Amino acid sequence: WAARLLEYTRRFSSPRPHLPETRQLFARARELKPESWPALEGMIRVAIHDIDLAEAATLCREALARLPASSAGASWTLPHLRTVLAYVLMESGDREGAARELESIDLARNEIEPWDAWKGSELWEALGREDRVLACLERLVEDGFRPGPRLAAVYEKAGRWEDALRAIDRAAPGNYDETFLLRDPDRIFVVNARAAAPGPTPVDLAKLREGLLERGGDAMIRNFLARLREAMNADEERRARAAFEKLGDDAIAERDNGTEELRRLGPKCAPVVKAGLESRDPEIRRRSRALLLTWATSR
Repeated sequence: WAARLLEYTRRFSSPRPHLPETRQLFARARELKPESWPALEGMIRVAIHDIDLAEAATLCREALARLPASSAGASWTLPHLRTVLAYVLMESGDREGAARELESIDLARNEIEPWDAWKGSELWEALGREDRVLACLERLVEDGFRPGPRLAAVYEKAGRWEDALRAIDRAAPGNYDETFLLRDPDRIFVVNARAAAPGPTPVDLAKLREGLLERGGDAMIRNFLARLREAMNADEERRARAAFEKLGDDAIAERDNGTEELRRLGPKCAPVVKAGLESRDPEIRRRSRALLLTWATSR
């Protein structure tokens, strides 16, 4: 009955994804069969959805004490249980306890459900551990998932501008996913007695990219110039300097011709173009920056 009830109540949504009698039925199932994993998992879920955090923490610890010695019938993995307990402890204000549980999850060795990796990243972010946030999100990428916009934001915060831009470029419209928590069949992290489950948030990727280039463009250009190794020959340098002189021409056509010539010569002429960043002419500065940024962000 406990197993069937758990499966049935998964179909319910907020404000409470279980019937009023669910708690009593799970409790009765545990009385009749204390070793029942479906009943224990069901009680944890009910306690969290009812925001009975003390009970949820106690039940999680009971489950952790039973794994892996007695896992027959359990549908929750050890990493999932630790993530759930970390979530409960954070909600209770025990940040140190939450961090301990998260630290015990080996992302490199354990099988991690996508909703656990996503929730782990949120918890680590609340704890101020950006390195751990990235580890969780990068694990999602390794497993074939696409947390593009959020991953880009975390890369940006870490000053990894090129990685942030790559994350946005890979997140083409319809090619990213930020609804990991809604995939959890038990809906542990998205529903409680006070709030409805969140829906996906629309993301304007073009606006995100534009803003990223505006904020991090100068850093990307500096990084690009620092790693530039290809040099021009004498003829290419002569052509590059002649084309660069056209960027400040009075005629728009000449400015466009100069820009196209530099574009054809490619990144190797960046040492000539970078002088335009210090020009008093705003047109030269704009065109020089646009060229350098194109090369800095090309693959």
